[in-house]
Amino acid sequence: MTDESVNRRAQQRHTAWFPVRLDAEELGECIGVTKNVSARGVLLCSADKFVVGAPVTVELHLDPGKQEPRRVQGTIVRLTRNEDDPEGLWPYKMAVEFEEPEPSVLERV
Repeated sequence: MTDESVNRRAQQRHTAWFPVRLDAEELGECIGVTKNVSARGVLLCSADKFVVGAPVTVELHLDPGKQEPRRVQGTIVRLTRNEDDPEGLWPYKMAVEFEEPEPSVLERV
């Protein structure tokens, strides 16, 4: 295990359910719902899948209808089947690591 992976895991994660939109330029856009967030990234469930390593813009709808979505640049670092919903609305899980820590994301969780 590298120091970087240890540091990534050192960030406290918070269970949070709110809508997100991913834009991966050539790969298109998709919507999803978060499962957990930290200042360094987000784990989300989605109907669509992108590829690991793809740069994305994550639009976090922290308080829908009350404030503008927060836009964060990141990279998809993990993609798996969502074993909790394999045939349902959200069959994929994607982990996105933010380019820069975003502690403001935690204000609403």
